[in-house]
Parts: sequence; C-alpha cells; structure tokens
Amino acid sequence: MKKFLGLILIFFVIGVIIMNYDKETEVAVISTKHGDMIVEFYPDIAPMHVESFVTLVNEQYFNGTSFHRVIP
Repeated sequence: MKKFLGLILIFFVIGVIIMNYDKETEVAVISTKHGDMIVEFYPDIAPMHVESFVTLVNEQYFNGTSFHRVIP
C-alpha cells in the first residue's frame, strides 16, 4: 500500500512539473557588472506594456544606459 501511494505521489509531482514547464514565458535578461537579473513578462496582464518594452529592447534602446536601484 505504501508503494502504491508513493507511486501515485510521484506521478502527481511529475504532472505538476510538466504543467509548469509547458508554459513558454518570454523573459528579458538585464546584465550588470554585479550579475544578471531576469525579468518575466505577463502579456495577459499588461499586453501593451510588454509590447512596448520588447519593441524598445529590439531597437537596442536600453543598451549602454545606467541602471539605478532604489532602496526604500
């Protein structure tokens, strides 16, 4: 019985992992001298903002600009 329940649990976990990997999400990588930051887009929530940002990135608008962080 324990083996059966363990097997069911393994299949459930594998199913959840496959469901999450099935989604293709577009990301941007912001590279700094201190490391990389990965920005994930949510086109279903803010489609116009994502489209605008991707357009500017493709035009290399942000290349060579300074990155400032805000510490609250």
